[in-house]
Amino acid sequence: MKTAINIKSTFLQGAGFLMLSTIIVNAGNYGINLILGRTLGPSLFSEANVLASLVMMLSFIGVGIQLTAAKFSAEYFATNNQKDLDAFKKIFIQKISKLGKRTLVALLVLTPVIQSYVRFESYLPLLILFLGVPSYFNFSAWRGVLQGTDQFDKMAWSYIIEMIVRAILTILVVVVASNLASAVVAFAFMASFVVGNLTIKENTSGKIKNELPLEGMNKFLLVIGAYELSQILINHSDVFLAKHYFTAFEAGIYSSISLLGKIVFFSTWVIVSLMFPKVIEMQKRGEDHRPLFTQAFSIVALVGILLTTVSYFLATPISQMAFGDAFVSGAPLLWKYCMATCLFSLANVFAYYHMSLKNYFPVAISILFGIIQIGLINAYHSSLHQMIEVQIISMGALLLGMCLYHTLYRRVNLRKPFFTPTFN
Repeated sequence: MKTAINIKSTFLQGAGFLMLSTIIVNAGNYGINLILGRTLGPSLFSEANVLASLVMMLSFIGVGIQLTAAKFSAEYFATNNQKDLDAFKKIFIQKISKLGKRTLVALLVLTPVIQSYVRFESYLPLLILFLGVPSYFNFSAWRGVLQGTDQFDKMAWSYIIEMIVRAILTILVVVVASNLASAVVAFAFMASFVVGNLTIKENTSGKIKNELPLEGMNKFLLVIGAYELSQILINHSDVFLAKHYFTAFEAGIYSSISLLGKIVFFSTWVIVSLMFPKVIEMQKRGEDHRPLFTQAFSIVALVGILLTTVSYFLATPISQMAFGDAFVSGAPLLWKYCMATCLFSLANVFAYYHMSLKNYFPVAISILFGIIQIGLINAYHSSLHQMIEVQIISMGALLLGMCLYHTLYRRVNLRKPFFTPTFN
């Protein structure tokens, strides 16, 4: 059995370069959005941010694909089963390629509906963005393979390359032609997906010789997909609801607060994403993974509380420095949004820990509170303040629900799931 000190050392060493690259990539992406905010102003920025939010919604599906690839890759990697690992990569990439094409067709059909709901003047930016979906899904699958096989350096570089491509295209063109901002933003995202996928994909041609448990893989993909759906409901529905219920200017102010507040989530996500395959590996080897959960939860809590506190005392200078005077009116909202995001990030640690142990009841908890949050925002949206306060209440209840489940699970049986389906 590994000691807690050894677990901590392994975990932090594995996170090293990936955490550094995540900081660089997040800084780059936020820099791009800050340039957009300062260049376009609140009204036009709200449209660009809706496109970014659509990408984030797609990214949660991508994360589901990535974690599925990471889970099975980690299991084969942990047992040194290279033949099954190679077979899995070929089967999974083929499956995700089909999923990407079907998703593209569905999105193209729904484009007029989406355009009407978010009040876009043209459907062209949406079409351009959606064309990158198949590449993005394949990109996510390959990242999962890298994650599950501890190739954190290659994984880190894939994030950096994606960000650089997006940055170059956005900055060069938006500065020159801001009237085409939405179309340019969409093209930059689409191009970054295509280039990123080309940089890390492997050759998967040839016949597959090994038989693999596809049913288990399909079921896990459905479960993780359901949870990522709940994350879409929780983490990004608010931007669309703000664009729908408020003026373009107010939606732009909300977009700036949402962008800054989500730093809490993105700065802690790497901890959760690294914990997931490590817990699977440790369980497979019969090692005690509870210290890893405690460590991950503590880091997320510390970062979340720190960023929320900073946003309370420095909201105005942060908003002014990030977006300029036009966005300062939203500064009082920032600490509240950070608090809601912190609560969500903590609940996320519970959910991914239990999913790595094949305990899937937290998926239902998350979907339930995602639906509740949307219902509450639809009912209570008299102001941006009220909209964010509703999210604090919803996410506080979500975290409480996860804590109760975790406690009951530990008390009833430390080895078997509590009221949850299991499958391999």
